[in-house]
Amino acid sequence: MPIMQVALLKELPRLAVGKTQDLHVLVRLEFPAPQESTKRPPIHLALVLDRSGSMAGEKLELTKQSAVFFMNWLTRRDFLTVVTYDDRVDLLVPHTPLTDKRAIAERIKSITSGGQTNLSGGWVRGMAELHEHREPGHLHRLVLLTDGQANSGVTAPEQLAAIAAKNRQREIVTTTVGFGNDFDEKILKSIAESGGGRFHYVKEAEGLAKAFQDEFGELATMVGQNVELRAALNEGVTVADVLTDIPCDRTDGSLRVPMGDARAGDVKLFVFKLRIADKLCAQPGAAALGTLTARCDALSGDMLPESQSLPLESDVADAGEPPALHPEVRREVWLAHSARLKLAAARHLDSGEHHEAAQALRRHAQAAEELARQPTEQLVREEVAQLLAAAEEIERDADRPSLSKQLVHSATQLSARRGTYRMLAGVKKIQAVVAARRPEEIQDVLLALERELHDRGFDVERIGRARLILQELLDNAVEHGCKGRTDAVVRVEGHISDAYVRLIVTDDGPGFDYEAKLTHEKEHVLAPGQRGRGLLLIQRLADRVDFQCNNGTRAEAVVERRALRIAAQHAPRSAAEKALAGKDFSVQHEMRAEKGVVIVKLKGVLDAHTFERVEETVTDLFARGYYKLIVDMAEVDYISSAGAGVFIGALSEAHEHNGDIVLLGPTHTVREVFDLLGLTQIFRVCDDLVAAYALF
Repeated sequence: MPIMQVALLKELPRLAVGKTQDLHVLVRLEFPAPQESTKRPPIHLALVLDRSGSMAGEKLELTKQSAVFFMNWLTRRDFLTVVTYDDRVDLLVPHTPLTDKRAIAERIKSITSGGQTNLSGGWVRGMAELHEHREPGHLHRLVLLTDGQANSGVTAPEQLAAIAAKNRQREIVTTTVGFGNDFDEKILKSIAESGGGRFHYVKEAEGLAKAFQDEFGELATMVGQNVELRAALNEGVTVADVLTDIPCDRTDGSLRVPMGDARAGDVKLFVFKLRIADKLCAQPGAAALGTLTARCDALSGDMLPESQSLPLESDVADAGEPPALHPEVRREVWLAHSARLKLAAARHLDSGEHHEAAQALRRHAQAAEELARQPTEQLVREEVAQLLAAAEEIERDADRPSLSKQLVHSATQLSARRGTYRMLAGVKKIQAVVAARRPEEIQDVLLALERELHDRGFDVERIGRARLILQELLDNAVEHGCKGRTDAVVRVEGHISDAYVRLIVTDDGPGFDYEAKLTHEKEHVLAPGQRGRGLLLIQRLADRVDFQCNNGTRAEAVVERRALRIAAQHAPRSAAEKALAGKDFSVQHEMRAEKGVVIVKLKGVLDAHTFERVEETVTDLFARGYYKLIVDMAEVDYISSAGAGVFIGALSEAHEHNGDIVLLGPTHTVREVFDLLGLTQIFRVCDDLVAAYALF
């Protein structure tokens, strides 16, 4: 079965007789998720990490943690190389199979900061390791991280891009990660584009692990390599413009576009403009413009090269009423120009021409006014809002280095996102209405979501994320949007495909200032109290989140699949499904005579509807003078922000009385919530009772 579906769309349904004219063409490549279990090829990964002096402290510590995190997502079938660099280059971990992750993790943790930034030296060393150990049919990837300028070794942008392009031809792909505000975003973007990878901009520390996780998600779901598009044009047809921001080989009469690798569920788009000479449109009929060919190397089934060719042609007709523009091509042309303008605005900021940059962004936003009114054009509306916000930031003379990086990164992300959330065939839509007076209905909605994701083969981690996000959205809407009105309702809509789940929750409450509320949550996440962490959790769990808070609240969050489909029939229900289907939440405790320790055992789902039972138990124990608690969470299936918040105020009170609260054996899902909320900074976590008891 082909892994690739190719569509060719033209902006105009016909050309006019007797004149030279332009025609925008959109090529869409879709890579549906395989219906059968697919075993991905082994990955050879090189992590090239900046350890220069500017990385000292928190940056380097987070880099090491994220590198270990990335490594742990790989398997024993994969291989890892770790190179560190300042003005000296060290091969910290030579190319090795991942059979002893503990030893590799210890070596990564031993990295210390040093001098200047020999970016090229570290990068080339990592690529040399991958080149030396190349295996046909395997994936070879390099992730280059830096927080500064290349000030040692090769520093010329064009030379660095050439190195990336040369190694891409050897099927070694480079992804770049820029950390902070002191690196050159244009160089890192150029390296990633020429190297066939992606450019990540990490402004704050919390985004580093996500950048690495995004990269693993791409590797783990690969279905094709070396995707390439070629256009051979007939005489009288030339390439007038290439709108998509992808390096390509171009002549007047031909195009060759290397489009990198393909993940399950990917939609790759390419937009270009043709100029058709009047001699080809001399009379009504069909005009042959050329041929378009798409190819890739499949990584499933027989793993053979796949190629498809389509004729490039157009009808020619006498002038009449101007034909309607194809809506999808029209949208993609506008979005491509939007990405271009963001890159141009970043250049203008560097040269001080900020007023011109702001005006160009505003004009482009205004040009989409009619398009944005269409109900299906959510992405266009989001992009218009981004353009206007960027123009405002430029005009008020915001932090220019940071804004320039945001514009470059946003342009890159726009290219990556286009088409991802298209309503493809096979998308299931679930809808529900939750009454404020019956919050238990939330559990029915969560169960329906889990079942659908489970049936589609989503992995446990992604199902857990989607469930937590939806629970937080619903809790927020019921508690704050409905504001105690017993007749109020919350509407839920979910779009579930093999590639993503898109969740939309709306209420008719008073709305709120999302950005201000989120900023407050970040600043007060460790403050006592049980409320106010949901937005922070949603933002950190979702791959994309959007709040519109005028005349009610509309919240939308997207969780990408990031895993191959695993076919399963008559699979048993998950523990979480059983919990939601009727297993009651319970709180038990037992006394330990020595040291006055009490073990509190929790079981089930700890959320906004059950946390009060835990709170009552803890309050009662404190009232009786017991301030040393071990909270056994091994059988807690899920925990929400409200549930996690119970323990913050309790921990403060325990410390005031020379006590403590230790978390025992939390599941992966529960531990992730504590990590995302930053609570592992203040709680001690143990995996066995003896170790927990020894802490008192």
